Amino acid sequence: MSVSDDTLVLKGEKRQAKGEKDKNYYFSDRSYGLPQRAFQLPSSVDCNQVSDGFSNGVLTITLPKTAQAQQPAKKTEVKSSSHPEAPVISLRHNRAVIPAETDRLL
Repeated sequence: MSVSDDTLVLKGEKRQAKGEKDKNYYFSDRSYGLPQRAFQLPSSVDCNQVSDGFSNGVLTITLPKTAQAQQPAKKTEVKSSSHPEAPVISLRHNRAVIPAETDRLL
């Protein structure tokens, strides 16, 4: 495993050999491979602190967040309108739902 320029690169090696020997013949089969995968890391990952471990056939990669990414989201208070007839706009399924009578106020 290596990390450079916000890219995580995983490389492996696969070797397999099997053979069979009998009185009249000898069979041998070998295969070899070098699989490789690269992943672009988000800016919220601290690339200098990436670590890995391998146990019981499982590769575990730890990608810690930067200090800036760990800060809680800023919350703001919604203030009411000073206009008594201000329309109420609600969001449903990422679409603004504006009452029909709004056009007379705009």
